[in-house]
Amino acid sequence: MGTMLKTTVNQWLGAGLWLAMGACGPTTTKNGKAIDTPTTGQITIAVDEVAVPIIRSTVSTFEGVYTSAKIEAKTIPQEVGFQLLFQDSVRMVVGSRKLNDKERAVFAERNITPKEYEYALDAVAVIVHPSNPDTLLTLDRLMGILGGETLTWPGRPSLKIVPVLDHGSSANAIFLEEKLGLIGKLTTSVYATGSTEKVLDYVAANPGAIGFIGVGYVSDLDSPQQRAFRSNVRVASISAAQVAADSNSYPPYQAYLSLKKYPLARMLYIVSGEARSGLGTGFASWALSEKGQRIVLKAGLLPATMPVRLVQLNKTNNLVQ
Repeated sequence: MGTMLKTTVNQWLGAGLWLAMGACGPTTTKNGKAIDTPTTGQITIAVDEVAVPIIRSTVSTFEGVYTSAKIEAKTIPQEVGFQLLFQDSVRMVVGSRKLNDKERAVFAERNITPKEYEYALDAVAVIVHPSNPDTLLTLDRLMGILGGETLTWPGRPSLKIVPVLDHGSSANAIFLEEKLGLIGKLTTSVYATGSTEKVLDYVAANPGAIGFIGVGYVSDLDSPQQRAFRSNVRVASISAAQVAADSNSYPPYQAYLSLKKYPLARMLYIVSGEARSGLGTGFASWALSEKGQRIVLKAGLLPATMPVRLVQLNKTNNLVQ
C-alpha cells in the first residue's frame, strides 16, 4: 500500500551519501583534477519526480549531441535536492520552485550567484480509478480530501478516499500544500508510494484512490508507456469555481496550460549552483534553446522560452498543432 507520508529530508540525505560528482572525458584540468566544460565532463543533477520524463528525454538528446558529456540525473525529492545542492553533492536541481531568500543567502556567503531558469509550464494531474465517474473536481474538494475533511466518495459512503502522492518532500506535495492552503496540514491518510509509477499502479488497482502526479507522465501520447498509464486511470478535470461543471472544469492539457485555464498549473525551474560556466550551465542553456524547448512541446508541457501556436482546442483530446 506504500508508506505513510512521513519521508524525512534526513532519511533521504542519509541514503544519498552515494551521490558524488566525478568526471569523464574532460578537456581541461586544474591542479590535476578534471574540470567539466559546457559540453564535456560528468556531473550529477537532482531531478524531482515531476520533471523526470522531460529531463530524461532532454539529457538523452543532449548527450547524443555532445558525446563527451555525461549527466547523471538522480530522481530525488525537490527539498532534498536543494540541500544536496548546498552540500555540493549535485550541480543543479530541477523542480517546481526557485530558491528562497534564505537559500540565496547561503550562496551569497560563498560569493556565488546561483542561476534560476524558467524551464517549462507543468501541472499537477489528478487521477482516479477507471471505474470512478467523479472526474469533475473543485479546488475546495481537493482541499477537503487532502486536509482530511472529505473521507468518502459522494454517493458511496462505504468507499473510502485514499489520496496518494510520490514523496512527502516532493514538488507535488509542496505545491499542493501551498496552492490549497494546507501547509503542515496534509491528512495522515495521505500515502507516499515512493515513485510516480507506483502512484499510477496504486490508483489503477484501488477504486477509492485519488493520485496526484506530474502531468508529464500522461501528457505525451507518442509514448507507449504513457499511453499505457492513461489507459489504466482517468485524468480528472479541475475547476476553480464553487461547483464543478463541464463548462468550467479543465483537464491538464497543453492548450489549457497556455490559456491559464487549468488551476493546478505550475512552472518548472532549473536551479544551478555552478560558480563557473561548466557542464551544468551548458546543459541548462541547451534545455532552454529552441531544440530543448521543442522536446518540452512534444512532451505535452508548455515551453517557457518559445511561443506555442494554438490551432484546435478540444476537451476530449490533446492539443492539435
